[in-house]
Amino acid sequence: MRPNIFENAPGELSQDAFLSWLAQWSSAIFQQTDYALNELSTNFITFLIRKSYPNYNEPIKSLKVIRQHGKIDISLIVNDEFYILIEDKVYADENNDQLTRYLVFAENYCATRGLKVVPIYLRIINESLDSLHKIKEKKYNIVSREDLLNIFAESTKIENDIFRDYKNRLEKIQAEHQFDKIEVIEWNVHAWMGFYTQLEKVGIAIKWHFVNNPSKRFLNALLSWDSLDGYPVYIQIEEGDLVFKISTHPDDTSNKTLSKEQKAELRNNYSAVIINKAKQLGLVEIFKPKRMGIGNWMSLAKVSQEDWLTLNENKIDLTKTTMKLQFYKNFTKKITSIDQNNTLLHHNYDKQ
Repeated sequence: MRPNIFENAPGELSQDAFLSWLAQWSSAIFQQTDYALNELSTNFITFLIRKSYPNYNEPIKSLKVIRQHGKIDISLIVNDEFYILIEDKVYADENNDQLTRYLVFAENYCATRGLKVVPIYLRIINESLDSLHKIKEKKYNIVSREDLLNIFAESTKIENDIFRDYKNRLEKIQAEHQFDKIEVIEWNVHAWMGFYTQLEKVGIAIKWHFVNNPSKRFLNALLSWDSLDGYPVYIQIEEGDLVFKISTHPDDTSNKTLSKEQKAELRNNYSAVIINKAKQLGLVEIFKPKRMGIGNWMSLAKVSQEDWLTLNENKIDLTKTTMKLQFYKNFTKKITSIDQNNTLLHHNYDKQ
């Protein structure tokens, strides 16, 4: 296989360049140069506009491409009528409420020029459905990898190397997200994203995101969020082990801030409750971590990947794995519903 420029430059700036380049091909002057690419470019822009204006069906008579207009990744001014705001993401998430700021900038700019704003959030890597829902609430239209591949599928006659490299890159990412067709030992971060997305769809996962842990960056899927004495107790998958955790972060609890020693005692007590309950039920796969740490989020117990993820010919058995994860969610719910007279759980840390 020949080298692919987008495999060597997979970031957002390279994608910004490609999308800007693709949009520029919509000009009528390029119909003779490459009719198929010109047609694809027109279809791409029309697709974006129809996200906000479904009945749009006009030819592209004029186009202005602006990069970093008001810090927006790409702005397309089409026919002096539409202002397409494109926020382009690969792995990064929104930060500092940037989407709201960009939309306000675009609306103010367009208000004095008679332009209609078309806000687009374009992402070629899976993102949590919970996160995408919040982005939609900010009035953005979502354009996914699948959307782009569907548009590109109609253009079979394009031989341009830049386009083919980008399309091949998307097809590779798409294949890597199809976790159930890949042996688990070969899973990369895209396969985990595909798996977590499926868990969200069936109601097993609440949301998922990257965690920038000091030891390593990993993809975390939150499966439950229960409470013990006002402290959230939850389980999550950390691209491997299933981990029972507790939060003492001020954003998660209204309880009094604990000292380091109090956190350690809280962690040890609740870990003991989980481990003892597991032993009572014969759940020998639930074990105490060797290192538990002291902080805002602390590990209480674990289940190794080989014990919660069921295989069938080296690939995931999704039905059985989903049932197991639901079982552990139910187990956690029972733990957080233990008799209120259990003094081990109801130690008054606020009075220490």
